Amino acid sequence: MVLRQLNISKIGLIILCSVSLLLGGCGANYKNRDIFRKGIHGKHVDSFAFYGEEITPEREKELLAENTIYFGYDKDEIQDRYKLVLLAHAKKMLEEPHFKLRVDGHTDERGSAEYNIGLGERRAKSVIRFLEFKGVRSDRLVSVSYGKEKPASVGHKEDSWRLNRRAELAYE
Repeated sequence: MVLRQLNISKIGLIILCSVSLLLGGCGANYKNRDIFRKGIHGKHVDSFAFYGEEITPEREKELLAENTIYFGYDKDEIQDRYKLVLLAHAKKMLEEPHFKLRVDGHTDERGSAEYNIGLGERRAKSVIRFLEFKGVRSDRLVSVSYGKEKPASVGHKEDSWRLNRRAELAYE
């Protein structure tokens, strides 16, 4: 009824605007959205499309060699400097559909055992949420919290505490 009242030029303009909006989202980010929404399990992922920048195979190996994500005191947010590392692991998981990944959450010695178990779990879940957002299926990811029970460094100063506030990635 409303369309009958509009003249042909207005209808054409509406159609043109609708098509432009649809196509506007299909530029350089189209490949990223497709990879992140559907996943590409078992297929090679184009490095530039996935990372948003060119990553050499050598650099990607370096990123994959890092399996520890460190956190700030009493924090569970992933710091920007570890996002490229996690992207590399997400890409590996998408290319290797039989891999499963366990994320172990750890804390430093400060705080109660119960609090630290919870904080370790939040750290592990933070990493898992990042990987899921990048297309890794949740049934391939598991979190474990050790709290303060498995320190990477034994000591009672910031140097040791910094090394203990972490999430470790372990492929299974």
